[in-house]
Amino acid sequence: MDADPPGAGDGRAPDGGSDAGGGRGAPFEELRDIGQRLRAARLRAGRSLDDVAAATHVRTHYLSAIEEGRAADLPEEVFIKGFLRLYAEQVDLDGAALVADYRRALRTRAAREERARDGRGRPGPARRRAPRRAG
Repeated sequence: MDADPPGAGDGRAPDGGSDAGGGRGAPFEELRDIGQRLRAARLRAGRSLDDVAAATHVRTHYLSAIEEGRAADLPEEVFIKGFLRLYAEQVDLDGAALVADYRRALRTRAAREERARDGRGRPGPARRRAPRRAG
């Protein structure tokens, strides 16, 4: 009998922060890419989602959400990282490398969102202040 981790479905973004307008209900593209890699490895290994769930003690619902990039259906980031590592190891992938890819994806997404909030589409040179006038 698996219990829901704290924060499951509580509206937090995949990075553990709040998602004020960030579209958490939409698939997290980078998570979907990682999920597709896991799914492909699972199918190559001839394992069902139920098999992986039984071996990892992670609910099938969460494993399916990872495969489909449904971040809104996942708990806090610390649990996601653990789920990714366990799932990867069950399908003969490097769990640590997969979690590193996930962390990199989170950083990339955070930087992209920060640029969007700043109104810039891409990083540019820092703003220079106008020189002070004497007087």
